[in-house]
Amino acid sequence: MGTVCFKDCSTDSSARSRRQRTAGSDSNTRASHAQGDNNRPSGVRDDDFLEEQRALEVARLSLPSGVTRMSVTSIREACSLDLLVKHTLKGVNNLHELPSREPPVCMLRLHEVAEMENGWIAVILSLVECVPVEEAVGSAVIMIVIDDCSLPNKVAINRLMKHLNLGTKQLAKLNGPSGSKWRNVCTVLGCLADKLAGPNAEAILSKDVLDFLLSCMEPKVAYETTLHALVAIEKIAKTATNKAQFERVQVATQLARLENLYHHSKGDYMAQQVGFCAQWLLDNIFLKEGRLFTYEVVLQSLEDRGRGSQFPPNAGMLNDSDVSEYLKISADGLTARCDAYSFESVRSTLHVDSGNRPLTNCMTYCAG
Repeated sequence: MGTVCFKDCSTDSSARSRRQRTAGSDSNTRASHAQGDNNRPSGVRDDDFLEEQRALEVARLSLPSGVTRMSVTSIREACSLDLLVKHTLKGVNNLHELPSREPPVCMLRLHEVAEMENGWIAVILSLVECVPVEEAVGSAVIMIVIDDCSLPNKVAINRLMKHLNLGTKQLAKLNGPSGSKWRNVCTVLGCLADKLAGPNAEAILSKDVLDFLLSCMEPKVAYETTLHALVAIEKIAKTATNKAQFERVQVATQLARLENLYHHSKGDYMAQQVGFCAQWLLDNIFLKEGRLFTYEVVLQSLEDRGRGSQFPPNAGMLNDSDVSEYLKISADGLTARCDAYSFESVRSTLHVDSGNRPLTNCMTYCAG
């Protein structure tokens, strides 16, 4: 999903080790802001600068007393989690400007709060509500924060689903002003399904969640939301029980409709991504009776090339034998997609050492 990767290699690291990392980043922060307002970058408004200082101050303070006994809503307010999420995004965007490449202090505080069950739920809710849809690294930041938190138990997952409130009353709001919220919900669902296994993974797919994901595939829903819903469906369907639930509601029928967007949405790259993901699901997870695999369509098109195929002759293609783990390569070898936040790469079958004329029409998509 992005090339920025700085998660702790040990997902079971203790709060003490995170505080040590916070202390290191904290010393750098104090040094960089020792002169107060005199160090305010040019072009930055006073309000934005003061808000950033407040976020850093909140991240450095000890957790409020009695926080372990607070409700989810109280933790979110007492720890200023919405503010911390906002400045975690800024910290990730500015990471390339820092020599140490340490995780943002605000992100470390989010991890510390998430050590408590109510704190974990509060952090997830703040990520869902506060990461804007136009933020390029938004989905990646959500995945990084969740990935570095302790694994939740089944009770915590069920409580989170109740807080997300994905019942039928919310489905009518999918096209409303809260579009970023629904995209973020899909990102959270997919990330949790990717981390969990067995009963905990199956607990994610409640009836409300199933109805929500199916509603995200409706024609009037924004492609951004549909795209992340498809990624979530792919990850949730890794368990046989969840996959069977999707098959019982005939999800392949909706995927077949979305697949047409891949080749019939010229210039609309978001729609093409939706079509690509739908096609990949139909080829690899939800097989539809009577539908040819895409590679069979490609081979047939190559044989019929003289009669005007939609797959033009290629001077080269992406090499599926020389590709990193999380990339998806299309059947025609011209499209690659990555739905992980780690760096992934693929080579072409054609060596090019000069010239500026493209030899093949390749497309690369990253979620986020």
